[in-house]
Amino acid sequence: MVLAVGEQLVKEVPSSITGVYSTWARLKDTGHALTNIPTETVGSRGLLYLRPREYAVTVPHDDAVLCIGTDDATTSVVAVLRHTGGWWAVVGL
Repeated sequence: MVLAVGEQLVKEVPSSITGVYSTWARLKDTGHALTNIPTETVGSRGLLYLRPREYAVTVPHDDAVLCIGTDDATTSVVAVLRHTGGWWAVVGL
């Protein structure tokens, strides 16, 4: 498997999280920034929830879908694709 951090390919993975943070200090800062974003409770109206082996495609003017999400990303891969023209898709594998 290929691993990249930013634009840098990783040739040797550090053996501890301390090693990761010392090699890529920005990961710690961006991780803290991500976890400091307040959570938002989303009701079922306008929510498209994806489970494993499901995918969805929507467009910006779709009034039925306001948010696409999943909470099953710990053991799965989630790919979010967004067309620069405004079309977007979420693929849950």
